[in-house]
Amino acid sequence: MRALAPADAFFLYAESWRVPQTVAAACLSDSGMTRDGLAAHIATHLEASEWLRRVLVRRSGGWRRPGWRTVPGVDLSQHVIEAAVPPPGGLAGLAAFAGAVAGFRMPRDRPLWRIWVLPEVAPGRSAFVIAIHHALCDGPGLVELLGSLFVVDGRQPTYRPSPAGSASPAGGGSSRLTAAARVARGVLLLTVDGMVRAGPFTRRLRPARRFALASVPLTTVRAAARAATGAQPTDVVLAALAGAVDRAEPAGRRPGRLRTLRVVVPVLARAGSAAAATGNRTAGLWVRLPLGEPDPVRRLNRIATDRARRSTSARALGSRFVMEQVAGLLPAPLHALAVRAAYRGRFFHAIVSVMPGPRRRPFLGPGEVITAHPVISLADRVGLGLGGLAWGDALCLGLVGDAGAVPDPDALLASVVAEIERLAAG
Repeated sequence: MRALAPADAFFLYAESWRVPQTVAAACLSDSGMTRDGLAAHIATHLEASEWLRRVLVRRSGGWRRPGWRTVPGVDLSQHVIEAAVPPPGGLAGLAAFAGAVAGFRMPRDRPLWRIWVLPEVAPGRSAFVIAIHHALCDGPGLVELLGSLFVVDGRQPTYRPSPAGSASPAGGGSSRLTAAARVARGVLLLTVDGMVRAGPFTRRLRPARRFALASVPLTTVRAAARAATGAQPTDVVLAALAGAVDRAEPAGRRPGRLRTLRVVVPVLARAGSAAAATGNRTAGLWVRLPLGEPDPVRRLNRIATDRARRSTSARALGSRFVMEQVAGLLPAPLHALAVRAAYRGRFFHAIVSVMPGPRRRPFLGPGEVITAHPVISLADRVGLGLGGLAWGDALCLGLVGDAGAVPDPDALLASVVAEIERLAAG
């Protein structure tokens, strides 16, 4: 048994019945995907993929962080389950099921993952939703963990570099003193950033979630990024979200005439590989989205500039230091209190994550995975999450919202897609 890293325990402590910390993906596959075929495929990987057999263990009566214990076997009847497609069926039914999964809290007496197979979601198509507790991995980690189960032309797939950049300690031979100074500066900058006013998605959450999905050709996303110097796919999605919020919440109806949204963008904060993808390796970068900016290109430029400046400002390093080092010194009850005070809507309005995926569509056991739409876990009083995953030649989008904060996720995501296309068209 080994203790959870502080960054992994963070998401155990952030969880409540109102805010489950479930990282998921809603996937469309061909008709070859069946529950029995998928279970048989996973059974052959149980020994090599140790993360499939991890169970949480309480330590020292709760005064120390929980630990991971690896069990010898897993009852796949509890983890690979066939489910009916909710009405009206099709992609809308898949989205409805994924929304229910987003509000599902994993039982902690067994390994913290589950797959639901939805046969015949459409003619010639099946679907599945895979869910893993955030304590086991973050979004990029989920993609890499699944990579050990995927097959492309008889081999594990290759992945694009992360479109969101990364945050790492001072390199190039910099001294430890210089690195420590950068971390200290990052912590100071986080303190200066301070709290935010309530936004359109700030509310007391309930576990009821709504989910919408869409796909955009990567050629369109790249064309949109070329509209601004140095813009990346993450910036395109952020700019599109800002434009979509403007459409849904005109300035006159916006809480307190809010001028910016502050969103958390996960960035890679320490090295890792698919072989060691478990655990949370990202840090949260706060990026400001301007509201009320009518020119989409000017909006994209402002966001790309702000994100790039913050990526190099050591804020992510400061965030990672607090999550890993400072939190690691606290007894578990104090760590939990600190997490619940910090990871909530008083500091940010939404969560946006754009992740790399396989260059070619892979197979998972018996079926080809045609699309994979990320389902972002939310935070206390943060009612909106938007994820993007590069999958083959498309960017698969998934928008999850609290049912009260985002009453019509399909309309909001359609506006996001329209804003991306507007940028691409020049």
